[in-house]
Amino acid sequence: MLPIILASGSKNRRTIMDQLGISYQIQASNFDEHSIKTTNISKRAQLIAFGKARQVAQKHQGLIISADTFTVFDNQIMEKPRNLSQAREMLRALSGHTAVSYTGFCFLNTQSGFVFNKTAPTKIVFRDYSDSELKQYLAKYPVTTWAAGYALIDPYLSTLAAKLQGSLVGLTHGLPTEWLIPLLEKEGYQISLK
Repeated sequence: MLPIILASGSKNRRTIMDQLGISYQIQASNFDEHSIKTTNISKRAQLIAFGKARQVAQKHQGLIISADTFTVFDNQIMEKPRNLSQAREMLRALSGHTAVSYTGFCFLNTQSGFVFNKTAPTKIVFRDYSDSELKQYLAKYPVTTWAAGYALIDPYLSTLAAKLQGSLVGLTHGLPTEWLIPLLEKEGYQISLK
């Protein structure tokens, strides 16, 4: 079987891969996300994921898995905040509002040339959280490592959201397992959830 290569250094994506009970390598991509110029937001996520996979495929052979996640609110793309101040602004803006998280996903088989490349959108309705909650959240979590300063991956963090519609694991971990698992199984891998 071909080796599995995760084209990401994301801790959350590694967590998902570890949970699948399969062997994989990490070859983080340094693809320039700003080279994608489309105004179609869903297509942007998809093209970034494909660019990351294609870049890694130039040097490595196997099943390459890549993804990119960002949030859109008020027609603005919210990527990872540069600092705590920007994270505070983003999270304050999201409080009591609805946003959409887009996870571009790419699965590329370098041997057969097969490519699966889609975007998993997830609608998030944020509850109206207090300034005190926001202050605690900013002090406790690595908000500058997540798109829009949030990751709904633990019980406290998930309380920021009142309602979700879409790809749960695409949102929480940046890797849509609803696509990943069937694709790996189709390639002959047996998933052994840990």
